[in-house]
Amino acid sequence: MHLAKIPRSTFYDHRNRLTRPDRQAELKEAIREVFTQARSAYGHRRVLAMLLRQGWTVSKKTVLKLMRGLGLQSPVRRRRRYNSFRGEVGKTAENVLNRKFEAAVKHTKWATDVALLSARSYLGGTRGIRPVCSPHGHKRTRSRRHIHARASSNGR
Repeated sequence: MHLAKIPRSTFYDHRNRLTRPDRQAELKEAIREVFTQARSAYGHRRVLAMLLRQGWTVSKKTVLKLMRGLGLQSPVRRRRRYNSFRGEVGKTAENVLNRKFEAAVKHTKWATDVALLSARSYLGGTRGIRPVCSPHGHKRTRSRRHIHARASSNGR
């Protein structure tokens, strides 16, 4: 006591705590049982709900503290962000124009692009417009419409 420089009452209190039985041993066992029955899938909120159904009177913070002390943690499933990139699909054409889109003579260069418009159609898809342009006069020569079917039915 004198070496550690702590009060005498603190020393005896800590010594007696070690020999005391755990007050929450039954609750810890109930928490561990609910957690294992749920195949480690329940977090502290669901474990609390199950304990309350079984007749236990316990607070949310107590369950959380005891689960942390027992090392019981459910796996967290995070949502993955949507990423439509699937690598190189198909072949990439050679860059013949080399960003020189102006044409001196008509019908020597043609260009196309796909513009997807996110508008609801009666088929539940996305409208796609593929204009075919002649860089000579900067006019759209013709366009072709097509519809991409959606995987989800929520219309977004």
